[in-house]
Amino acid sequence: MNKYGMLIVCFLVMGTTTAYASGTIEDGLYRFYVGQKGPLMSLSYYRDLKQDGCLFEYYDNGDIQQQSWFKAGKLNGATKFFYKNGQLKKLVMFDEGRVVSVKLYDQQGSLIVEKTF
Repeated sequence: MNKYGMLIVCFLVMGTTTAYASGTIEDGLYRFYVGQKGPLMSLSYYRDLKQDGCLFEYYDNGDIQQQSWFKAGKLNGATKFFYKNGQLKKLVMFDEGRVVSVKLYDQQGSLIVEKTF
């Protein structure tokens, strides 16, 4: 159990290995669930014990909440956050873990803030 009172279980999609959040992580795509039969929380790919590739996080209803890309454990490229209505909420561009730009949108999809670093 974690501090939120949920057991986070991780099942390896490729192959038959089952791993738990507190156990070892092998290379591959993982699905993280809330409890043993709860909703899908996230999908993430690991290589050499680091996130590498896609990360998708979901709302309880199954809609996408966040989409990110990693390279050797560092955020790289576009990270997108979505409102529950499906509209883009925030777009953050990363270059090997460093924030390059941020755009914030309202719930109707209109750009409200844009910042480049």
